[in-house]
Amino acid sequence: SASAAAGLVVCCAEMLHLLCSKSSYENEIQSYVKDKMVFATTLTLLIQRDLVQLQLYVTKCVASLASDKERRSFVVLGGGKKLIQILRKELLRTHGTQLCENSINALFNLSVCKSNRSHLCRIGLKTILRAARNRKLKKYARQCAGQTLHNLRLHPRNLSAFYKVELQMKTDQAFGK
Repeated sequence: SASAAAGLVVCCAEMLHLLCSKSSYENEIQSYVKDKMVFATTLTLLIQRDLVQLQLYVTKCVASLASDKERRSFVVLGGGKKLIQILRKELLRTHGTQLCENSINALFNLSVCKSNRSHLCRIGLKTILRAARNRKLKKYARQCAGQTLHNLRLHPRNLSAFYKVELQMKTDQAFGK
């Protein structure tokens, strides 16, 4: 069944994560697969699947990535774009979901990496701003989205994007759009 397959994939991913948590094991795995981004690649592939159980697992993992190398790899490989798509979809629901909160936490962790800030701003500024202002979400999730925005604002290339989005939102609000 699809649920059992998703569970098996999660278990395999957890095993890979445990193996990659020790640098000696990670180096050995990398020598076999010829890839320096083993865990980030796996997470990026898993998040592309439209199975909520897998996406919940991946967003938790991304929220706990500890190195800028892993954070950057995940974004470069397309994981950041998929996270923004998931968050955008989840924000349309009538209430905040666990996947929505996990996605916000993951985006915050990715925004800690300075080299991710410009790209994350370009692909997700409006969505993250909506999350920060969404009263349906728990206070913690809104604050986390706010901290993500703070991190994105620290990149000098992002300032004009912030001004444009703020102005557009205020214009839309004034004219009832």
